[in-house]
Amino acid sequence: MDIVKLTTFLSLAKTQNLSKTADEMYCSQAAISKQIAALENYYGVRLFDRVGRNIKINSNGIILLKYSERIIQLNHDCIEELSKLNNTGSKVRVGATSFIANYVFPILVSTFHGNSYVTNIDLFIDYFTVVLEKVKHFKLDFGFISQHKIHWEFEGLDLLPFETDELVLILSKDNFLAQKDIITIQDLESQTFLISSKQYSATRDFFEDALKKAGAPTPICQKFGNTESVKQGVAKNYGIAALSYKSIVNIEAQLPVRIAHIKGLNLKRYLYCVKRRDENLSPSSIDFLAEFIDNPENYDLWQNCYQAVN
Repeated sequence: MDIVKLTTFLSLAKTQNLSKTADEMYCSQAAISKQIAALENYYGVRLFDRVGRNIKINSNGIILLKYSERIIQLNHDCIEELSKLNNTGSKVRVGATSFIANYVFPILVSTFHGNSYVTNIDLFIDYFTVVLEKVKHFKLDFGFISQHKIHWEFEGLDLLPFETDELVLILSKDNFLAQKDIITIQDLESQTFLISSKQYSATRDFFEDALKKAGAPTPICQKFGNTESVKQGVAKNYGIAALSYKSIVNIEAQLPVRIAHIKGLNLKRYLYCVKRRDENLSPSSIDFLAEFIDNPENYDLWQNCYQAVN
């Protein structure tokens, strides 16, 4: 029995699907089956019931599930303590959505002064759902995501807001709306919005939810690559866009665009740090968060995260 096998078991317990677990663990289905068989041989019990191609965790597996998460975390804590003792520097595993990784994380890193043993930040970038799952299954220590609708993926996690953000409208100076002092929700109905081509976009979802709350229809949208492509498209007056202000700092000095606010539409949101619920953070994790988020005055805050309500 080893940590890799337990991690595989956690994944299969979640997906109850060999193919999905193989994709998540970057190995073959045969390798997954072999690792689970080794665990079952080690404990002397069946962990899953197999009916044809269907796999379902049984009562034995549920018991192992309860302990395996603790075992994986204890192993991580042991590695960290050994690193601290031998002054080799521990690694903090952080996941973030692309928006935060590209436009927020670099600024936060510049505020990180380091200390005697936390020196390595291992950054993983993916969709918010993937980041949350990796935090849940001990593959990441923390996740950084933007505000999103309450979703089943948040189960078992705590979200601590660490910074505020706001979406703003950007439009070409050649767009007739650029001449208006006040832009209303009704003005948007004649416009085409340029949006990210990504399958999941928290920024896009947040903007569309804000429109729905205001009773406005979903606008006409055109997929236009990533955020940088959207900026260029707006500059050429192919459409307008709603983007985080953090992603367009100094844009008016670089491109022929105007930044505007939309009257009657609340586009303010939080950015969150995500951690596993009821987990006692290690000393290096507390130090990391306190310095990384530049909030050193109350370390206990990180031990008492609360479930955010959107």
